[in-house]
Amino acid sequence: MGRVENSFKRFGTSSTIGLPKVLRNIADYIENGDTKYLHPVGLRQLASRFKRLTVGDQEFALKKMGAKKSEIKTCINSKDRTKLFRNLITNHGK
Repeated sequence: MGRVENSFKRFGTSSTIGLPKVLRNIADYIENGDTKYLHPVGLRQLASRFKRLTVGDQEFALKKMGAKKSEIKTCINSKDRTKLFRNLITNHGK
């Protein structure tokens, strides 16, 4: 608790919300877990892992994520499938 409060005082001075709201947001995050936000490094790591999959596994993953068969068929190579994968991830919450 003390670390959060000290960090807020140090870095949150320009924040438009107060410490109680920040703590509620942290509690909500802990309770609900997953959010619709993905850090750019996390996106790169996921895309890198996806790129190493076999063609069949990539297509299976894309289908599981909700890609249409026509979208998958337009992908000529791994680069195209990875681009579709990244697009599906970044537009998932929208």
